[in-house]
Amino acid sequence: MKSMFYSIPCIIIVVLCHSNQVGAWDSDQLHVFDVVEEVKQNFYELLEIPKDADLGKIKKAFRKLSLVLHPDKSDAPDAEIKFRQLVSVYDVLRDSNKRSHYNQVLENGLPDWRSAVYYFRRVRKMGLAEMSIILFVIISIGQYLVSWASYAEKQFTLNEMRNKKQGRKPKKNKGKDLSSGGDRSSGGNASAAPESFEEYLEQSPAPSIKNTLPVQIPCLIWFLVIKLPPLVYVQVGEYLRQRRERSLAESQSSDESEPEPELLRGPRKRRGKGFVLPEVSTSGETTPVKSSPQPARPTVQSTLPPIPVSGGLWTDDDLVELIRLVKKYPQGTPNRWDKIAEQIQRSVGEITFMANKIKEQGYKIPSQNEDKAEVNLEDDVKKVKKRAEDSTESKLAATMKPWNAMEQKSLENALKKYPKGCVGDRWEKISNSVPGRTKEECVLRYKQLFKALKEKKGNEEKENQDKKCEETTVEQSSMSTPSI
Repeated sequence: MKSMFYSIPCIIIVVLCHSNQVGAWDSDQLHVFDVVEEVKQNFYELLEIPKDADLGKIKKAFRKLSLVLHPDKSDAPDAEIKFRQLVSVYDVLRDSNKRSHYNQVLENGLPDWRSAVYYFRRVRKMGLAEMSIILFVIISIGQYLVSWASYAEKQFTLNEMRNKKQGRKPKKNKGKDLSSGGDRSSGGNASAAPESFEEYLEQSPAPSIKNTLPVQIPCLIWFLVIKLPPLVYVQVGEYLRQRRERSLAESQSSDESEPEPELLRGPRKRRGKGFVLPEVSTSGETTPVKSSPQPARPTVQSTLPPIPVSGGLWTDDDLVELIRLVKKYPQGTPNRWDKIAEQIQRSVGEITFMANKIKEQGYKIPSQNEDKAEVNLEDDVKKVKKRAEDSTESKLAATMKPWNAMEQKSLENALKKYPKGCVGDRWEKISNSVPGRTKEECVLRYKQLFKALKEKKGNEEKENQDKKCEETTVEQSSMSTPSI
């Protein structure tokens, strides 16, 4: 079996070395072969000339037949095909190189299936679909044969190894103990070897058509369309679940890393003696009460931190200071909350509670001073803006030329035409309706008229009030004077 595999390449080499014709084929030869297969007639007989005719006779015969076979001169249905064949024959015979190749074809014939050019010419004429199908079939057959050859080689190798194991005889030693031990070990190996070989043969199944390319491609398409989307969905869900669990574990670990708020107890104050009233004698003099002498105690310098203030309201300054200290002592600082509580003079419980509350609010502090500052700033901006407008209006009024009656009439009509609330820029439309005036001039003129009208109405109301007062005084005086 093994010698058969080595003999196949040798046979192929011998066949290639003893082939009839080994050489290169140029484009002229391939063209001649194609024309011979298409015409299927002797070229000299087609042109009605001898085989040794010169170029002049060939041209003369071509002109004569072209007048007969030309599609414009002939009504035959195959006139176009025959004329095309005539042109191809003339193209071969007028070229000396192609004519020599054609003479060789007349003597030896076209290359048969034993020549490589036979298959090359047919493959060259194939389309992409035909070529793909042929390659697909060849690859499938080759894959199946190679798999069987590999399987047969494995079986052959295993059979040879098994025969060697079974045919090996145990060595005999002179010592009794050694010989008995050697027999047992060799017998055990010989009995175990066939079982392992059989198991290996069972684990390597024979090749099947299911493993070839025509079956595997539909299986691959079915897997990509049917089974792959659910697998991708499951994998993505598993990845998202693991990501959520990881983020949850990180958040829990960060929470555990922060120390829990611990209430620090300050040093206890020692209670002093209560207030003792001095003794009053009968004479009215006060005698001080002498306290009993106490043994002197050694003074110990206190190193304890100051007593933290707890229970008070948090001001904006306290909150700002807390935020500053939280940023100053980040996570991981040893005794972080103790240091912050010592500087703010509050307990650790209050500090941690307020720090979490500010963290939830995004480190924002509600302040009334900011609102007041914004209101004052808006008032100042309005005042500055009004002053700027007054200054610009005064400058524009000084440089503006006086209005005539026509411009005044156009302005009044435009104000009626474009009232308040109209679509678009009202004053832009009004300025377009008044020729020779800009938008600023129209606005300034409107303000001047409005101010003058307001002053006029105020004067009229004042005059009416004065008249009414005079009439009432006259009536009262007439009623008070007696009649004569």
